[in-house]
Amino acid sequence: MKRIKEGMIALVLALVVIAGHPPEVQAQAPGLTISPQLLTISEGSRASFTVMLDTVPSGNVRVVLIGLSNGHITLDRSELDFDPRNWNVPQTVTVSTANDHDATDERVTLTLIARGSDYVNVRGEMQIEVRDDDRPGLVIDPYRVVIDEGSSDRFTLRLATEPSDTVEVMIGRPLNSDIRVSLSSLTFNIENWNTPREVIVRAIEDSDLSNEDTEIPLTARGGDYEGRTGIVPVTVIDRGDPLPPTLDDYALIVSDPSMTLEEGGSGRFEVRLKTRPRGNVTVNFILPDHSDVTLDSDTLIFTPANWGTEQPVEVVVGEDADFSNDTVRIELVASGGGYDIAQGRVDVTVIDNDTFGSALILSPKNLTLNEGESGTFTVRLSLRPGAEVNVVLSQTSNPDIRFDTDANRPGNQNSLIFTSQNWNIPRPVSVFAAQDNDAIEDRATISLMASGGGYIRIENELPVSVIDDDPPPGLILFPSREITVSEGDSGIFTLRLATRPSGEVTLTLIQPSNSDIRVDTDSKREGFQNKLVFGLSNWAQEELVIVSANRDNRYSRTEVSIVAAGAEEYAGMTTQLSVIAIESNPSLAWESRGAIPAISPPNAQDTTTIRISCKEDGVPCDVFLDCTAQDGTIYRGRMSPIPSMGARVLSTRDVVSIVGGDWSGKGRLLCSLRSQEIVSGQIWTRSGDGVLVNNTQSLRSAEVADALGRTYHRVDIESIPSPDDSDLSNIRIRCEGGNDCTDVVFECYEDDGTLYSGVLGLIGRAHTRHLQTQELSSMIGHRWQGMTLSCEVRSDHPFSVQVLTRTGGGGALVNNSATSAYRDSMEFR
Repeated sequence: MKRIKEGMIALVLALVVIAGHPPEVQAQAPGLTISPQLLTISEGSRASFTVMLDTVPSGNVRVVLIGLSNGHITLDRSELDFDPRNWNVPQTVTVSTANDHDATDERVTLTLIARGSDYVNVRGEMQIEVRDDDRPGLVIDPYRVVIDEGSSDRFTLRLATEPSDTVEVMIGRPLNSDIRVSLSSLTFNIENWNTPREVIVRAIEDSDLSNEDTEIPLTARGGDYEGRTGIVPVTVIDRGDPLPPTLDDYALIVSDPSMTLEEGGSGRFEVRLKTRPRGNVTVNFILPDHSDVTLDSDTLIFTPANWGTEQPVEVVVGEDADFSNDTVRIELVASGGGYDIAQGRVDVTVIDNDTFGSALILSPKNLTLNEGESGTFTVRLSLRPGAEVNVVLSQTSNPDIRFDTDANRPGNQNSLIFTSQNWNIPRPVSVFAAQDNDAIEDRATISLMASGGGYIRIENELPVSVIDDDPPPGLILFPSREITVSEGDSGIFTLRLATRPSGEVTLTLIQPSNSDIRVDTDSKREGFQNKLVFGLSNWAQEELVIVSANRDNRYSRTEVSIVAAGAEEYAGMTTQLSVIAIESNPSLAWESRGAIPAISPPNAQDTTTIRISCKEDGVPCDVFLDCTAQDGTIYRGRMSPIPSMGARVLSTRDVVSIVGGDWSGKGRLLCSLRSQEIVSGQIWTRSGDGVLVNNTQSLRSAEVADALGRTYHRVDIESIPSPDDSDLSNIRIRCEGGNDCTDVVFECYEDDGTLYSGVLGLIGRAHTRHLQTQELSSMIGHRWQGMTLSCEVRSDHPFSVQVLTRTGGGGALVNNSATSAYRDSMEFR
């Protein structure tokens, strides 16, 4: 019966559970468990904390530890990796702290950021508190001043720790008025806190025969030294009642009775006497036979005057062939002045620097970079060190190659620290190759030197090569490597280097065997000069060369050789200039009645029509076409007479027939119309989608004077399209008249009035210089947007300017030279 009742009760409970609703279980959000949240650690020691995930991640999770800007606190791990299998296994992070000079406790916040799967940007924080083991105090040396009545002695004072602010130590007057001190206060700061400062104590003679004791009180103010005190005991020995010395008074005081030095290293200790001797005291040093330790002196001499002054002794440890540490005892034996029984010793422990298999492992073993880019290599140790290892990197041969061992710190760091925990973890080093102006492929070697932990003087090297992206060295002739000169006349071209040289470069132009052709690099000097010198500052400056041709009534073609010498990359480089001498034509003396600019070559996509009209009534017009291509090539020819008041229409093929040459591949042609009669000309260009445009108009410079009365020639260009626009503009500048335009300058202004200027340089007479807006931007050092730039073009001789813009979907060529200006400052033609 009892079992039946129990079964019924169980059935009822089961039905209640089935009928009811199970309790809701809220899913736990992703999070980080950090234990402990506050880690307290003593300065110079280590402690650890653990991290694990709160929930099972959907994939791999990496937790990054950041926020340690304090160089005294380091972690053995900067990243922790979790996955669905180890998410709840605590991972340990060890925190190490270094000793510092101050006495201030520190607290930092360490931030942990998760990345990956459903833990993206999940964060946690913990506090690390470092308890400082340094305590502020006053360091007095010697602790007690013993002085004869009527004489003086001294003590030094410094701070025990780096102060938090400027500290002033007040030096009080002793109660005994016969004791005088030289200073009433000393000031210390973070730069001189550990430098001993001297205070002189003087005892005035009195009438009694008693020895006297007193104290000099010291009180500190400022920073963490506020209220710190100290005393300097002073004993005055009365001359009339000297105290008899004891055996204990005759002792040697050694600053460092035990020293630890590395093999091949050095150190020092100091020695002084405990009390004033009766005479001179000699201290001898005794070393064991066959010792690797040597001293810079075998003896020290003390006198009654310098007995309390510490004398230094340098200790040098030589290299040996074994692998074991050594211990050497230095015996000190005194004699004279009552110190015949005084002895001392210094024990030197030598840490051997010979190791088996210690090395720096680099990967890769060499590095190749593109100029302007960066790369990395890694460093690790080959064996676990016995202590901390410091690896210092250096590279002094090439300033264009830099490196950084810690991307998380500002500036370029040059060292790596390895411990017994992270010795085999590859540490990345970033290497940067700077952009330069030369075409030389840079090379450098990064040297690595390890020290500490048994890695004494362990070295390695990483060769770095940089692939240069600058154009190769070369000689640039403008306007081309061919120049046409009329007999009895001269022409010009310019020379410069293509790249910045590594040193000085001398170009020699060899005078041709044809004595009718001569080159001259300096018209100001007598005779024909043939050398140009380029350096680091003027390598890109165009230098003028004049080519002259004597009259011989025949056509000739002569080659002028140009040879480079000097900088390694230019040494032995040569090029040729072709000089074409043509017979002089009497028609060249005819007056220029106008000019037809921008005549496209016969193979161009634009169709050009030229119309030349005779304006004489009753007289036909003879016209001589005097033309120059963009590269400086001369084309000339005489047209058949044009009837009075008539016109002649020419195609580009007609021009080829008249001047006897095709200028295809040499840019557009500009032709002066020379005639003894009155003539005019027009050029019409059909381009793009068949748009017909009159491209005759150009701007002719006007002569103006500045505030000092100096004259120059000027043209204003308005609303120049940006080089970033789809409309492509070409500025054509032609030097008019009989002189070279040797100083062409652009002064350009944005709409807000900001000035940007640049120097174009030389344009030979009757020559045309073409300037794309991209080139203009580079010349003035400014990239503008839209049509916000206007320029004043200046030169020392007359010139004209034409602006042609290819625009629209079909690429129509439009003359944009027109502008509104006063007649006394600008002239149209």
